[in-house]
Amino acid sequence: MARTAQAQQTTVYLEHDRFDKPKESFKQIADLIDEAGLAGEGRTIGDIGCGTGEFLYYLRHRFSGPDFKGWDILPAHIERGKSRLPDVPMCVGSALDGDLMEADSLDVSLYLGIHSIFEDIDPCFENALKWTRPGGAIYMFGVFNPYPVDVWLQFRRLGRPAEEREIAFNTFAIERVTAYLNTRLGVGRHRFIPFEMPFELDPDTSDSVRTWTFRDEAGNQHFTNGLGILQSRWILEIRP
Repeated sequence: MARTAQAQQTTVYLEHDRFDKPKESFKQIADLIDEAGLAGEGRTIGDIGCGTGEFLYYLRHRFSGPDFKGWDILPAHIERGKSRLPDVPMCVGSALDGDLMEADSLDVSLYLGIHSIFEDIDPCFENALKWTRPGGAIYMFGVFNPYPVDVWLQFRRLGRPAEEREIAFNTFAIERVTAYLNTRLGVGRHRFIPFEMPFELDPDTSDSVRTWTFRDEAGNQHFTNGLGILQSRWILEIRP
């Protein structure tokens, strides 16, 4: 039976302390939150699938006004997050649990990389729209397909049992997501922002599934990993 890579990657997140080395995606999404006017006093920012709280840590040190909250399915992640952010409420919880919080609880809802572990993205969207206040914003980061094809992927690392397959890179078509959001919210209430690293990422010799970058003959940057596939990475901004 396939398992999500979120559950598989517990050791990775706990072994690597990257709190003081924020990812480029953190910086770009924080810029969008700031530009939207959602980083001030009285706002609430929630990170669903927060891992050990690295993004919340970055936001907490960048913005002094909002309240912050985090949820993750793995207790070990939450325990680590609380040790670094004792003043930020962090709880065990899933993006698919409609009872995780009350409706209209958040001004900003964050979903970094977790949408690709789901076989059906609709429940994730429905909960995000339920939990985010009108006038707020939802930010999803990760792979989306610019071609009209939804892709479901499973993989197994060599040396693992045959039944131990992982899910991490399900890729939903931008066209399909656009049709869904246009129906739910109306046209013009979301946008896909292409993501490009300002520098190159080298392959991680300790984990071939982690992403790296390369440039083609025309100088265009591409994301890939040991699955042998190209990843089209985007920031999806939704304004309910």
